[in-house]
Amino acid sequence: MTAVSSPTTRPIRASLYRLAPILVAALALALRLYRIDAQSLWFDEGWSVHLAREPLSDALRQIAGEGHTHPPGYYLLLMGWVRLWGDGVAAVRALSALTGALTVYLVYLGGRTLCDRPTGLLAAALLAVSPAHWVYSQETRMYALLCAAFAGLLPLVYRYARAREGWRRRDWAALVGIEILACYTHLFAALFLAGLAAW
Repeated sequence: MTAVSSPTTRPIRASLYRLAPILVAALALALRLYRIDAQSLWFDEGWSVHLAREPLSDALRQIAGEGHTHPPGYYLLLMGWVRLWGDGVAAVRALSALTGALTVYLVYLGGRTLCDRPTGLLAAALLAVSPAHWVYSQETRMYALLCAAFAGLLPLVYRYARAREGWRRRDWAALVGIEILACYTHLFAALFLAGLAAW
C-alpha cells in the first residue's frame, strides 16, 4: 500500500525543502566561525591585514610592487571590511567565513541548476563539512572569495549554454561582474574562465 501525502503536509514539506539550503549554509557559517580566532594570524594573513590598514594609494602601490603576486580585489574588499568591523583576528577572518558560507549556498544553486534539488543540497552539505574548505574559510586570504566566484559562475555559464535567447541584461551583468571579481581576486581565475569558455 502506497502512502499518499495529505494536502496539509505538502506545504510543510515544500517549506522545509526551501529552508534546507539556508539551514545548511547557516551550519557552514557556524562551523567557520567556531574558534575562528584560536590561532594568531600567520605571515600571509598579516600581510593582508597590513594592506587593509593602509591608505588606498599606498596599498595599491604595494600591491603593484615587485614580488607581489595577487590582484587587488580581495585586499580592497578587506580594506572596506576593516573600516567597518575593525582589524581584530576574528573580525578580519569573518569576511572569509561569510564568503565560505555563501559559497555553500551557491554550490546548492549550482547543483540544483545542473542536476536537481537533492543533488544541490547534498553537494552543499558536503562542502559545509569539508575540512579543506573550512580551513580556507578561516583565513584572511582571497581563497574563500575565489571559491565563491567559481561557484557563482558555473550555474550562470551552464544556463547561458542551455538557453542563450532567454538571457536578460541582469544575467549578463551577473556573469561579467563575477568574472571580473574572479580575475581581480586571483590569477588562477584565468584558467577557470578559459576552461568554462572551452566547454
